[in-house]
Amino acid sequence: MRHPKSCRTKKMKSDSMVVRELKRVLAPFVDSSRCFLLAVSGGSDSMALLRATELLLSEAEKARHCVTVLHVDHGLREESAVDAAFVKAEAEACGFVFRLRRVDPKRERREGESVETAARRWRYDFFSACAQECGARGEADKPVLLLAHHREDQTESRLLHLFRGAGPAGLIGMNECEAREDYVLLRPFLTLDKEALRRFLPERGWREDATNGDTAYTRNALRHDILPRIRQSVNPAVDDALERHAQIVRTDEDYLESVAHAAYERLKIDGRAGIAHPAEEDGVSTLHRNALALQSIAIPREAFCSLHPAISRRVLRAWAREVADVALSFEETTRLSGCFSLPVGKKFVHYGIMGLIDFAGVHLLSAQRMQARFHKPFVPISLRVDAAQGSVGTEIGAFSFTRKDHVSPEEIEAMKRESPLLGRAYIHAAACPLVIRTGQSGERFQRFGGGSKPLRKCWNEWHVPATLRPYWPLLCTDEGEILWVVGCARSALYPVRVGEAMVVATWRWK
Repeated sequence: MRHPKSCRTKKMKSDSMVVRELKRVLAPFVDSSRCFLLAVSGGSDSMALLRATELLLSEAEKARHCVTVLHVDHGLREESAVDAAFVKAEAEACGFVFRLRRVDPKRERREGESVETAARRWRYDFFSACAQECGARGEADKPVLLLAHHREDQTESRLLHLFRGAGPAGLIGMNECEAREDYVLLRPFLTLDKEALRRFLPERGWREDATNGDTAYTRNALRHDILPRIRQSVNPAVDDALERHAQIVRTDEDYLESVAHAAYERLKIDGRAGIAHPAEEDGVSTLHRNALALQSIAIPREAFCSLHPAISRRVLRAWAREVADVALSFEETTRLSGCFSLPVGKKFVHYGIMGLIDFAGVHLLSAQRMQARFHKPFVPISLRVDAAQGSVGTEIGAFSFTRKDHVSPEEIEAMKRESPLLGRAYIHAAACPLVIRTGQSGERFQRFGGGSKPLRKCWNEWHVPATLRPYWPLLCTDEGEILWVVGCARSALYPVRVGEAMVVATWRWK
């Protein structure tokens, strides 16, 4: 193992290309008090990151940023403990804190998970845990995690994504800066090749991982077998070509994402708690009313189907992200798109997302929210409205009542112009006391203009999905006569008359 004083050598100049790239990428964060976390395996790439950081930062900056070197010992090689000791000594020689985690990916991997995937998951779990220990109070002081991915790593990632059928984001590859939940991720060496990082280091200034040459691993096979052949027989400048292609894709993707974002914001009907009631909106629809009942986010069928596929796929992915923080694959996006052709009333559950096909569109909500909202039958509640006003709440919404002793002709005319979808109804005071309940088998709804119709046949006219009907609130007389089906229709019973008293009933979904 090298002597600690070798941290600064002639090869490791503070004005080298490696240090300059690190300085450029780290510049927005140096004047802050964020913690700096360095992921160091002991290989040449991460050791270049360690040494460049030591050269770049002053002693005061090292202390202010509490620079910490993170190392994961996967235990997959006999030499792994020696690697950990090497990194520890180098980190401490540079004046940095050292953190180690030992894991066994072979024993602790999930069902169907490869050793490589399990090892990667454990590394990032460790990074997140260390970032959380920094105690950031908000976005402005999130820790910075630095990784040493370089140009060849980027090329390999892009090709692997291409071979697996990735979309634009995969072809763009790794980003230089990414905001993650627990930290800001920086990759300062994406413009540098591996040889530049090795030239920056002193001789034998890193550890060699023997498994890096094992072509049984997919990435190693690409690195040692496939890419050399591409450089020799197809394009010696394949790294430059893929970088140029990524820039084109990134520009196109930025534009398409902006168009898709605008389309999604225009189309979506957000019925979750805290969103305005239709009574406060222009252009009330049954889809909006049902979204409020479900606390879902809905998208109208006709408008969605008119979108170009390049936009509609992005709209669907944005929809799933907002509802349940789920990242849809291409196959899952295609399947969700097909739901707009399913019959009304069809339900589906996928990756914690609950979908319901409505008459005019599709609702999405988390399966957990659906279960919590409609997990047991609606409990009938009786309310006597004798005072000037009153209110009562249920599990899915709340009624409020206001009594008015004298109704003017102008008020009657205004009532006639209101949409039945609004959460408000006007009832003659003689109908009191009132009862809140849900629909019952065999009952009928009295229509304006004469005649009645079975309630079960009215639901389709009102575009109320079958899933919601057992929970839908009705306002009735204490003798059981239906006065108002909330957000659907007011019955012909107990109409308001000029000069007489009325009760204004208002419903608001929770």
